[in-house]
Amino acid sequence: MTDQNDSSTDEIDSLTDPESLANNPATTIEKETESLQPEHFEHWRDTAGRVGIGVKTVSGELLLWDGVHGWTLPYVEVDEEEDFAAVARDAVETLTGVEPTLTGVERATQMEYVLDGTDESLTTYEVVFQADPGESSA
Repeated sequence: MTDQNDSSTDEIDSLTDPESLANNPATTIEKETESLQPEHFEHWRDTAGRVGIGVKTVSGELLLWDGVHGWTLPYVEVDEEEDFAAVARDAVETLTGVEPTLTGVERATQMEYVLDGTDESLTTYEVVFQADPGESSA
């Protein structure tokens, strides 16, 4: 599979442009706008977005991690010019020692951040992949 999800069970190899998901009728990109204070706004300036990964085992267990917001799906930031799919696979492999197979896009959100009191804004994406566990690399 190439640079977008076609809602089949094919592996997603690459996703460099989340906006390309809009070309797929099976995927809806939600849009949200949030007003941010300068320190939070600057955090997102050189970031393409975040990626979340929902990995289910054969028995239906879902991989969660205990992060700053409690038990959630693994989420990591994606820098400009990085591939969302590659970052997702690397995050799961780092956490578990297993490289997952990305099988679909569960959710995609276009986030527009507006700097409080100004018209300045920037856009990032949050993509949540569906994934199956791969073979252990250990």
